[in-house]
Amino acid sequence: RDVGTVAGLQFTRQDLYACITASKSVHPQIGCCEKWINPLQLNEIGTYTTPSCIAFDDDGDVTVGRVAKTSTAVDPLYTVYDIKRLIGRRFDDPLLQTDIKLWPFKVIGEDNVPKLVLRGKSYHPEQVSAKVLAHMKKIAEDYLRHAVTRAVITVPAYFNDG
Repeated sequence: RDVGTVAGLQFTRQDLYACITASKSVHPQIGCCEKWINPLQLNEIGTYTTPSCIAFDDDGDVTVGRVAKTSTAVDPLYTVYDIKRLIGRRFDDPLLQTDIKLWPFKVIGEDNVPKLVLRGKSYHPEQVSAKVLAHMKKIAEDYLRHAVTRAVITVPAYFNDG
């Protein structure tokens, strides 16, 4: 069956690779696309990778990617990176506690769930990560000039929920 355009996003330790692909069919038994085209797509500044970094400004607006990464030097309390290290972890996880000591942004625990405190609002890590994904979706849609309704998201093999 035709699945139209599929956005492929690969999370790495610090960057997010975006791969915009189009497939005309899906293998009926395993559900994977049989043919990919347009395997690479440049982001808004002309590179193939986008840092998984997000900055929150005074007005509540967010900046994502390389521009946000520059905010780590000037506004470190409100610029989040390493968001994947928070997802799926309990606040009392010893590894998370070690990370929290290294980050300039504030992480609190509510019912043993980590949350980020940014500009007076608290966010679950998944909410922040969703903003990065929404940004990547917009890049894909701008590139393709039409809506993207399907995505494949990969994470490193060592990524787990514990």
